[in-house]
Amino acid sequence: MSATSVDSYIQTIVAALEQGGFSIFIEPDMGDWVRFIAAAPKNAGVNPTFDPRHHALSPADGSYWLRVMHDDRPAACIAFRRFFAPDGWIALLKSNRIWSEYLTPLAPPRIVHPLAQDYRGEIGHHGGLWVHPDHRGRHLPYYLTHLVRARSVASFAVDHHCGIVFEGLKQSGLPVRMDGYEYERVDPSLEGFLQPVGRTSRMFTTHISRAGMLGQIATGIQAFGTEKVRKAA
Repeated sequence: MSATSVDSYIQTIVAALEQGGFSIFIEPDMGDWVRFIAAAPKNAGVNPTFDPRHHALSPADGSYWLRVMHDDRPAACIAFRRFFAPDGWIALLKSNRIWSEYLTPLAPPRIVHPLAQDYRGEIGHHGGLWVHPDHRGRHLPYYLTHLVRARSVASFAVDHHCGIVFEGLKQSGLPVRMDGYEYERVDPSLEGFLQPVGRTSRMFTTHISRAGMLGQIATGIQAFGTEKVRKAA
């Protein structure tokens, strides 16, 4: 697939957001993301994966976040970073490096990720997704997850793209729904006390392969406007 096709897909998503009255900005300072989401109403907390208090983050390593505004007011955000995992996703989870480079947990969570789904290579990772209550139901999770994944293909040639979600979000079906994140699969990954988050949880990995992302890009964002998807939303 050509770079022009991927860029066209990205611009189609941006245009759809702008038609809805949203402005979107690429932000390099992850400290700004922490302040933005910490002040956001009904947020799920600060994900330590994207928090510079836990990681030495910089634009040079691919980390950034998207600020979405509506009438000059915060409407949504999503964060991104990449990991090089030559030893696999499971080893990355076991290392705790995905959560914190500085904090060694006293009781790390149990890894339950299936061995058959051990992703290796360049991995794009999204998280820190928040949508203002006034704009929920307007498909922003769909647009933002697809936009971040397309940018990871264009900028970093990733082999895989993953997210990590709590059990409640997994049970909602949003990570794999056609009008949601539209990942290819979701698998159990962690159980127990997650020290950087400060809670006992069951967490799941969402995954889509590079081939899957390219297939979504080839299909095009126009599929989002079909009656089938509108009824699913």
